[in-house]
Amino acid sequence: MTTIFTVHGTGASGPEEGDRWWQKGSVFEKHLRELVESEDGTLLFRPTVWDGANSENSRRIAAHKLCGEMLQCEGKKESYCLIGHSHGGSVASSALLLAAQKRKNLPRLARWVTVGTPFINSQKAFFLFARLGILRKSAYISVFQACLMSFVALLGYGGTATQYVYIGILIMTPLLLFYLAMWFTLQTRDFIYRPKVKRLADETFRSRWIGLFHQNDEAIDGLKSVKGLNIPFFAENFAVPSLLFGSLFVLPLASLYIASSESLMLYIFKNFAPESTFNYFLSVKRQNLGGRQAIGSRPNLTHVKRCASL
Repeated sequence: MTTIFTVHGTGASGPEEGDRWWQKGSVFEKHLRELVESEDGTLLFRPTVWDGANSENSRRIAAHKLCGEMLQCEGKKESYCLIGHSHGGSVASSALLLAAQKRKNLPRLARWVTVGTPFINSQKAFFLFARLGILRKSAYISVFQACLMSFVALLGYGGTATQYVYIGILIMTPLLLFYLAMWFTLQTRDFIYRPKVKRLADETFRSRWIGLFHQNDEAIDGLKSVKGLNIPFFAENFAVPSLLFGSLFVLPLASLYIASSESLMLYIFKNFAPESTFNYFLSVKRQNLGGRQAIGSRPNLTHVKRCASL
């Protein structure tokens, strides 16, 4: 059995069956069945449906889906080919990049055909923060703010330079761990930016590629021209949702409110802080304020509140 995967372009999503070229029951499928046959006579027409949004993220999600379907054919040792129109070809290209990342040379892939596909060479932003989504950016700001506020707050307790260095390292550890977690998470998502993966995909799949396009193709020529344009069609803040931008600071402001609330902080320390942490900060507080409370047990909340007000 041979499978033909069809991948539609931007704005062309819909059900698997219909009269569009990539759908089952279309004129295109009829002509394919008249002109193409598989080794055993069985030809499967299989549309790859995705949301069709003009979004790199949407195309990556579709690429993961298509790559999974190709690997299924590889597991069954069935031949297959890909046909992608416009950004459907971009989806196919990203799927092959993903296969190259997984060290899959896809021996059962006969051909992959792109029709009027504008291949875009994306570049990865240098700073990690620029590559994060809204929720992750908000979490990043919150963790950084919490670490910074904790360090500044501890400066008031006094201590030696060595103690400050130790406390600084201890407080910045969560930020470092969060940074590393985000970095490792994005490594899988940003596979298309790796030069090694691109070279491997080029060496493995270029010989099986058939690219069809017209010299006056609007999408391809239009995207070529955009690179040389420097026309401010819209203001920089045009169509930027204020709520979306403000959502970056929801978690930081919430953590700031908690940190500045004496009752909430006392509740957190009372129920979640280790006993050793209480003992350490209480001993430093007693040295600075002349308190006499014994070390080795939880502090009296009234006493702590009175010390905080001083």
